[in-house]
Order: sequence, then structure tokens, then C-alpha cells
Amino acid sequence: QKGKEIPFHNNLLFHDVIIKDSNYIVIAEAYYPEYYTRYYTTYDYYGRPYTQSYSVFDGYRFTSALIACFNSNGDLLWNHSLRIWDVLTFNLNEKVKVLFDNDDILLAYSNEGTITSIIIQDNQIIGNKDKYNIETNYPNDKLISEYNSGLEYWYGNHFISFGYQKIKNTVEAQQNKRTVFYFNKIAFR
Repeated sequence: QKGKEIPFHNNLLFHDVIIKDSNYIVIAEAYYPEYYTRYYTTYDYYGRPYTQSYSVFDGYRFTSALIACFNSNGDLLWNHSLRIWDVLTFNLNEKVKVLFDNDDILLAYSNEGTITSIIIQDNQIIGNKDKYNIETNYPNDKLISEYNSGLEYWYGNHFISFGYQKIKNTVEAQQNKRTVFYFNKIAFR
């Protein structure tokens, strides 16, 4: 805005380039390593306290996914982005999955017990960003936390959603708190 360069401190995790209708579709996910600082107090030779600190790696924070389409000459035909919130992981792998259904392109990712998706059609985003809860075994289950979750393409318009969930339920379950591995078949229509 003021004639200055905008600093961009994110890294990009690129997917394999997809060739569709003699065009090239490029997908990348922006992330950055996140750290937090731990402080501790020690004492010198004379018994005086002083504080020291060190940084601890907290994981990779994913911020958005970018999708762009280029023709065979390298000209940009269209591009869109999908905002990714609260994805913090130690695994540096693709979070956003893609499904091509005729002229529609579906982008989806799984995080914190939900699946978020958008649909791109004819270079336009159709509708709003949709968010679906991953169902648990009992209706009174309350999700406390989730980790190592993911979404993988299976076949047709089906995906597999998986991960570990810490669940609390004081009504139906025999145990008040439990950790479960879930594995769900998800169909997009």
C-alpha cells in the first residue's frame, strides 16, 4: 500500500502438479514452524536468582491452501485460496485433499473433529465454506481433543477420515473418558 514490499514468512508445501484438460493445476499449502518460550529460574554463585529461557518447537502451523490453474504457456487462468484455521501438527504432510468431479473441484481437510470443504466450479467458488462434524459413537460424546487426524481420497466421491480422539461421556459410556481411533467413510455429493 505504501510502496513497500510485504514480508511473507510462510513456507509452501507443494502437491504434485495435476494435468486436467491440457491445463496445469498447482496446489500449495502455506505453513510456518511455531515455537513457544519456556522460562526457568536458576541461581548464581552468590544465590541471586536470574531467569533463563529457551525455545521449544510446537509444530507446523498451517494457514491456507492455494490452488491455481495455468495453461500450457504458463499463463494464469484462475486461482483461489482456502483459509485453514487451527491446524498445528508435527507431521509435515498434505492436509488439503482434492477431488475432481466433472467441472467441480472439491478441496477438503480434516481438523478438530470436523471436515471443512469448498467447491470450485468454472473458476468460481460455489457457496460458502462447509463444515461437517465427524460423528462419534454415542450422541452424548463430547470431543475433548483430537490428534493425528487426516483425510485421504479413496474412490469415486469417497474419502476416508481417520485419527485419534479423546472423548468424554458421563451418560452412555462405561468409562467417563476414553481415547478412540476413528476410521470413517465420507461421501461428498
